[in-house]
Amino acid sequence: MARSLKKGPFADESLMKKIEAMDSMSQIRELFGFYMKKFKRLGWARKKSETPAEYAARSSAELNRYMAGTCSVSQIADTFSDARYGGIEPSFETLSSIREAYPQLLKNCRKQLGFVRYALKYYFL
Repeated sequence: MARSLKKGPFADESLMKKIEAMDSMSQIRELFGFYMKKFKRLGWARKKSETPAEYAARSSAELNRYMAGTCSVSQIADTFSDARYGGIEPSFETLSSIREAYPQLLKNCRKQLGFVRYALKYYFL
């Protein structure tokens, strides 16, 4: 209940700290789920039948404008797929760039959506 009351750009700061404490395989699974929730709120939900690569191909043109200056949707999907299905452990640098993309995502949403639309979605991102 206390977590639901915490809003704003640092609302997920405690979640990010918990994710940082996990092993790299768990981190990428959590981060992938985290970003899928955020992208869903922007209107780009992943279809149940879609693979991460299919989702990235379908949505990256639109979502990469929100991710500009950070990692891409394809990088998140590829890293997740490699870890989940290939057993390939993601590097520290890759995980760091995916974790650090969230503040930039908020900044770009504010810029791309405009003040009113961003304010309406602000508490949901």
